[in-house]
Amino acid sequence: MERETGVTKDFLESVLGYKIHRFCLHAGSSLGDNYSCDLFGVDIWLDAGTSVTLSIIIKCYPTNVARQMILDSTNSFETELGVYKQVLPELYKIQPKEKLIDLNFPEFIFGQHVPPDKRASLGRPMMPVDNCIILPDLRQKGGFRLRDKFLSFDEPHFSLMVEALAKIHAISWVYKCKSGVMQLHEKYPFLKKTMSQESLSEMEGYKNRCYQMAENIVIGSEKALKGLSYLRTVRDFVQNLYYDSTGYEEQSCTGRTKDTILKKPRDGTVKDEKPWAVLCHGDAWSNNILFRYDNENNPIEVTFVDLQLARESDPFTDLVYCLYLSTSREFRMNHLSKMLHLYYMKFSAICDHFSVPELPGWSWEELNRRFDRARIYGAHMAVYILPIIFKNPEEMQPMEDLERGPTCQQKEQMSEFLTSLSKAEIVHPVLRERFLGVLEELVEDGQRLLQELKNNEKTFLSLRKQVYKARLGVLEVIILLKFVGTHSLQLFSLESKVLN
Repeated sequence: MERETGVTKDFLESVLGYKIHRFCLHAGSSLGDNYSCDLFGVDIWLDAGTSVTLSIIIKCYPTNVARQMILDSTNSFETELGVYKQVLPELYKIQPKEKLIDLNFPEFIFGQHVPPDKRASLGRPMMPVDNCIILPDLRQKGGFRLRDKFLSFDEPHFSLMVEALAKIHAISWVYKCKSGVMQLHEKYPFLKKTMSQESLSEMEGYKNRCYQMAENIVIGSEKALKGLSYLRTVRDFVQNLYYDSTGYEEQSCTGRTKDTILKKPRDGTVKDEKPWAVLCHGDAWSNNILFRYDNENNPIEVTFVDLQLARESDPFTDLVYCLYLSTSREFRMNHLSKMLHLYYMKFSAICDHFSVPELPGWSWEELNRRFDRARIYGAHMAVYILPIIFKNPEEMQPMEDLERGPTCQQKEQMSEFLTSLSKAEIVHPVLRERFLGVLEELVEDGQRLLQELKNNEKTFLSLRKQVYKARLGVLEVIILLKFVGTHSLQLFSLESKVLN
């Protein structure tokens, strides 16, 4: 295995900077983890003693060409390496030592990436470690472990996670204020995620299969089916609001974004908002979050891993992503407001700690409104990702068994790869439970919104006037209606009332 991966004694000594006595290489992930890269654990002895001195994780390119091409086309490996090597050091450097706030990421040991156009110059076949990220193995030495992904986060786990996200978001905002770099992606281009028409087309088959799968799973719940039907009609438009895209006419030609469409009417007028843009993890769900526990099995510390989808974006994309992928409806009903307030207080405290202003228009009311409008994005992501997360363990296969050969068309690779991860003959009961929870929850929010509008004729007439004045399209009308502070997946009747 050492020769195939490139993990040799010489390699380890060169990256660690000191001599080692011996090492042992083993698998670094388990069946069903579904990491896009290969992970290897390495136990290292610095002398002839019997105790392991150092345990590390080496995250590197897979040997399969098709998976390499997927990583290359998404720049995901380059993104993660860039965050560790460039962004995080700057976020620490901007903080005075006496005020230093830890950002809940593992220590970066070493990393390298050979771009596709430079690989021929290696003069040999590329080895996995030519593209690698090396981190401490916190499971072996730090006592960290993953929570079972089939279990919903409870309050102790989610509290740690939401405070850690607030720290990442807030410190990146502090950095922007202190450094004058008001758009992170201008300094770090890998943090700008643009979806091209080609990329969107590549994923069309997978999207359609996900919606068909979800429909089959929630049969028997009229409410969930209605919600899914509505979500399907606006799926591309909603995703486009939270990603830069060249693939949709609505945004690329008109310049409309969530901050010009999803806004709050004030005094009969609609004012453009200043976006809230921070460093986001991008893939914050239970399999990318490690917890450390005390002797009574209570979680006391959290660490994030897997930064391949990190980007500069709206902070609530992180929150709704974790909420709808890693919590149950019962948890959200009982704890959502408290968790949002915890986030609000932590973010505010960090801004105060470093004497910088909060995000534009920052308030508890505004935070709730912006969070609420992002919830439909969370539902959208749940349809695509929950089937991968909650695939029956009996049907899980090693990643190498799911790979297609290097002759497959590149435009089909991502769609087919994700389909192979989610395809299952037997629906896991947790998957059905989570689907029903997400869809029924948002439909009920929509019903509440309908009633609020019916009870407020002045607001309704003002909204209707704005729709005509702005000449908005049908989808934009549906999205605009969410200004009240809740999200709807059942606005068909309201849509016709507004347009007629």
